[in-house]
Amino acid sequence: MKIAGQKIEGPNVEIIVLPRGGDRPDIVFQARAILDTESFDKLCPIPTPPERIKKGGIREKNFDDLGYKAQMESYSNKRIAWMVVESLKVTPGLEWETVKYNDHMTWLNYEKELKDSGFSYVEIQRIQNGVFTANCLNETKVEEARQSFLRGPVDQAEKSFGLLIGQNSMPSGTPANASA
Repeated sequence: MKIAGQKIEGPNVEIIVLPRGGDRPDIVFQARAILDTESFDKLCPIPTPPERIKKGGIREKNFDDLGYKAQMESYSNKRIAWMVVESLKVTPGLEWETVKYNDHMTWLNYEKELKDSGFSYVEIQRIQNGVFTANCLNETKVEEARQSFLRGPVDQAEKSFGLLIGQNSMPSGTPANASA
């Protein structure tokens, strides 16, 4: 596939750098966009609600069942954890101690492992945001790209003939009076 003559190749990769300072090297994670959720779907199928029988013997799915709601919450948390673990998989040298890629019961351990490794809450958030950005789940980045597209190939500031900010000086060279 091509867009504007450019061949589109490979998934998006976001580089996440956590500065350490001093003699310690910065920590660099890579998060790659997930192109297919098939492996998640096989390991963690979506819960199905129980059925209830209404008057007249009519069967319907009970989406209000508390057990089903708890299963759906667990499923959603695992899906996000899987996304983080799966996206970070391309980070060179990354080894999890308790997270196993093929065991959905361990995916939620990634946050504890990061915390136990000395990452602060904010650093863990930066890692998660990097994963969301790689997977185009960062609305700020999407909006920036949208605005860049709408501006077109020529920067709008170059086309402007008017003043972008207040005038600094008068034609005579004396400073402009902002209170006038």
